[in-house]
Amino acid sequence: MKASDKEQFIRDSKENQELLKNKNSCDKYDYLTAVACGAIGGIIDILFVGSASDSILQKWADQQVDECVKKFAKFMGWKPNLSQQDNITSAIGFLERKYKINYDQRHTADVNGQFNMYTKNHHIMSLSHAPDFIGLFFSALNQFTATSSFIAEGKLITIKTDGSFELQGGDFITKLFCGVANWFGHIMSDVAGSSGSRGNGKRGTGIVIPFFELFQICNFGKFRVAKDKQTFSTIAIRAFESGYDLRYGLTMSVPVIITDLLIRFIWSLKHFFYHKCPFKELYLPVKTIVYE
Repeated sequence: MKASDKEQFIRDSKENQELLKNKNSCDKYDYLTAVACGAIGGIIDILFVGSASDSILQKWADQQVDECVKKFAKFMGWKPNLSQQDNITSAIGFLERKYKINYDQRHTADVNGQFNMYTKNHHIMSLSHAPDFIGLFFSALNQFTATSSFIAEGKLITIKTDGSFELQGGDFITKLFCGVANWFGHIMSDVAGSSGSRGNGKRGTGIVIPFFELFQICNFGKFRVAKDKQTFSTIAIRAFESGYDLRYGLTMSVPVIITDLLIRFIWSLKHFFYHKCPFKELYLPVKTIVYE
């Protein structure tokens, strides 16, 4: 690091510290703004988000995900006729056929009766269906080793598949790339529900909110649900079965995003008009230090 760069870095640090002390300290109006924006976010959550069964915004979120799936399917080669242009079931079916994988077991019989599972919860029990790096890791592992990995009753369970599935590619890197592509493509085929569950105007069961699948490890506690007492992991699965999937996660993020944007917008207005801060200085630029 050059001596001139060090001096500039120290000078910028001191300027930023003074700015934080003198201009960025919160006053009563900042606190009132935060409370008001939080209240607005809460009202939006109550009136428009609600629960997964009666959410007003849920229909909008479902439509956005459906459109995303159809656009992805067309990008990957889906060519529907005129009557199927807006048919989400057709788009999902195309992706399911294109991105077949070996870990898509759906019923108790498919896992040799080792644990109970059915179509509404296999997306949360199968780790490879998770839209996060845990799902990516287990998807690659399952495709390379002809296995399927699940969490059931707080335990990691791995079963062997029939072995008919084989990754394309002549070397490890190529097969790994194909495995990642299969994982993402299959995630896109499931994010809006399966083709079988979307018939007759049904919503279907999507995929989990990232890392939500880890709640299945929490196989403890006795929480009362109606007349029954159930573990935390069972409650997590039941919540997913009731519609708390990634699409509902997008719905829940709406009031959070609105609250954050409102706070930032009002903060900018206050600093621009009240503190007479130039617009270009509202957000400090990040200076790049070149190391040798």
